[in-house]
Amino acid sequence: MRLFGIYIVIEIVLLLIAGRVLGIGLTLFIMLATAVLGVLVLRLAGLSTLLGIRQKIVSGESPNSEMMNGLLLGAGGFLLLLPGLLGDVIGALLIIPSTRTLFIQIAKKLLRYYGVQKQTYAGDFRQGFEKKENDGNIIEGEWQKKDE
Repeated sequence: MRLFGIYIVIEIVLLLIAGRVLGIGLTLFIMLATAVLGVLVLRLAGLSTLLGIRQKIVSGESPNSEMMNGLLLGAGGFLLLLPGLLGDVIGALLIIPSTRTLFIQIAKKLLRYYGVQKQTYAGDFRQGFEKKENDGNIIEGEWQKKDE
């Protein structure tokens, strides 16, 4: 919540600076133009992402890259839609293909570093779980609850 407050303060300060430097009219025009661009990006990104995902699924491939591209395009369009210059700059960076691939590479590295690792737990439900290393012996089976 604190980061959101800082973001709002930065946006207000940037708008005040832009209003003084560029003039109020030009600043409002830039905000309106980027909002229209954001709507267009959201419409086109959604459709192209769905088509790309569908093609990958039909061909039997994993649509990971299309999903990440669609997510970042959607985030970029949403940021362009919001009023504010910082969001417009970040949104513009997200819709440009070369910088979007840079964001994807950074996201992949972060996911590899902070990603969830597979863990195996064993224990009785009433006693709680304790972490247990997988020793390679996996027993599959079914269970059912019997009334006592």
